[in-house]
Amino acid sequence: MKLRPCLSLLLLTLLATNADAQQQTFTFQGTLVSTTGTPTNTAQFGATVSGEVTLNYAATPDTLDVLTGPARVGQYAIYIDGGFSLDVVTSGGFTGGTSTDGGTIVSTNDDFAVYDNPQGSYHYADVNTEGLGRGVVIRSSVAGEATDGIADFADWTPLDDDNRFVYIYIRNASAPGLLASATYTIDSFAPVVVAPNTIIVNGIDTGIEDFEYGSMTITEWMESIELVMPPRLYVPAVRLFTLQLWLQGKITFQQMRTIVAAAKQGS
Repeated sequence: MKLRPCLSLLLLTLLATNADAQQQTFTFQGTLVSTTGTPTNTAQFGATVSGEVTLNYAATPDTLDVLTGPARVGQYAIYIDGGFSLDVVTSGGFTGGTSTDGGTIVSTNDDFAVYDNPQGSYHYADVNTEGLGRGVVIRSSVAGEATDGIADFADWTPLDDDNRFVYIYIRNASAPGLLASATYTIDSFAPVVVAPNTIIVNGIDTGIEDFEYGSMTITEWMESIELVMPPRLYVPAVRLFTLQLWLQGKITFQQMRTIVAAAKQGS
């Protein structure tokens, strides 16, 4: 009698948290286009820049303006923090961004299917971090290409945009204005691919490639189930969990059987 309520509660928890991973990290590289400031201040920038930017596709905009026309149809969104990050290092030795300077991340996304310019549409996106009087921006924009009018980062591909660059700046601590800045065109922009791990169930390697489900990997789900379930409910809970994965097309029927078998062997 106690078995069904416990497993039903677990099932409800799993269904409530069912979502794929919403963050994606990209690496990028760029080539120097121009600088401002004295040679002493700009020497640290160097001829190239490389870095990483992490986008949070599930972030909720802090500001969202919806325009319905007639001159502009689309959305304008601003995100404050929201799980984004940006870090760069240049060939001249400059390092900056979220990890180095802290500060605030502000991300902007404009997506207009109709825009009052000759091209008829407009899409713009950036991630901007500033702290300790220094800032880094990665941004791109394109006009005249078909767009869905929804301001999100899921379809942001800077290499497809006409105007794409990384901008680094240092503010003057003693007077208003910039002390130095550098602009780099973006030459490459690619997702970080992590080598796959395998699903571990109660110390047993199943040989099945691990993946994220909700906020955790399947291995982490197995560990959590082991922690919260009494020993006699552990295998039934694993069976129910993997059944949901199979029904949702996340794993094959044979993989479901392999994971349950591992749970039985390790229990």
